[in-house]
Amino acid sequence: MREKILELLNELYALDPTAMERLVSTRTPCNGAVAKHEFVQVWESPGNPNDPRVGMLGILNGLSLKNGGGKIAAKWSKEDRSFLGFVPFPEESDEHQEG
Repeated sequence: MREKILELLNELYALDPTAMERLVSTRTPCNGAVAKHEFVQVWESPGNPNDPRVGMLGILNGLSLKNGGGKIAAKWSKEDRSFLGFVPFPEESDEHQEG
């Protein structure tokens, strides 16, 4: 499952890297039920745990995990923090961001 999601994400990244960077960088507020979902990854601010947020990558990671796959990470350049696409999580040699 993870491999198919990675293939699609990187195909879309090749077509429009700017759109994919914006999507992976965007998180929207969600309720506590989504925040506590067994598979979906949700970001919670250390300073405000009552404001959970979910993004595209967190939902896709949930889909992969629910189907026995591994997690996916966004890959960012160490030099200039530019978005480079998607990789299996973790990729030890580069910085990454989970869903």
